[in-house]
Amino acid sequence: MLCKVSQLSNPIFMTMNTPWKRLEAVIIAHGFKSVNAFARHIGMRRAESLYQIKRGNYNISPRLASTIARHFPKVSRGWLLTGEGQMLLTSPHTSPERHQTVFYIDPFFVPSRENISDYGI
Repeated sequence: MLCKVSQLSNPIFMTMNTPWKRLEAVIIAHGFKSVNAFARHIGMRRAESLYQIKRGNYNISPRLASTIARHFPKVSRGWLLTGEGQMLLTSPHTSPERHQTVFYIDPFFVPSRENISDYGI
């Protein structure tokens, strides 16, 4: 579930948009009181790999991002992996041609503890 963090050329990116900050935003947004509780909820036996992300030793792997997105369908897998875009996919609409749900991203949404409940999470 982990992939090694490569050196990033922009140190501002590292402090403002780290894999841990994205993971922490998901944990807080969904009301988990601890990293361990979050890890158990997504089916991990131990939270050690999440703590490795917190320490900056690893990045969020595609497998971990998929696991989180499967448990929390409103969370953007792409955002988890890259930090680009918004955390939450909003305004689900069903596409009649394919009978699948399509989400539109609200470009002005900034998650916080105060407004996260407005989005039904």
